[in-house]
Amino acid sequence: MSNAISISGSTYTVSGTIKKDNQGVLDLHVEVYDKDFVKDDFLGIGVTDSSGAFSVSFDSSKFNKFFERKPDLYFIVIDYGLELLLSLIHIS
Repeated sequence: MSNAISISGSTYTVSGTIKKDNQGVLDLHVEVYDKDFVKDDFLGIGVTDSSGAFSVSFDSSKFNKFFERKPDLYFIVIDYGLELLLSLIHIS
């Protein structure tokens, strides 16, 4: 899985591509979460297109609590209810 994060004001956009054998994978659900100490925040869900690309946008108000200024993102990739991948990314 490849990915990129862009920030515009208080809006974050996470985009990426999921491939198998160098081919995009269609119709995978990519759930995006912010890892927290107590309860993780669900930030959004994207669905891959025929090239395996997905995009999820969310506002900083979904994760900006107490002293947290940047999200610790992780992704869960799901194919028809079967979890295929769990990936953690720390934004610095």
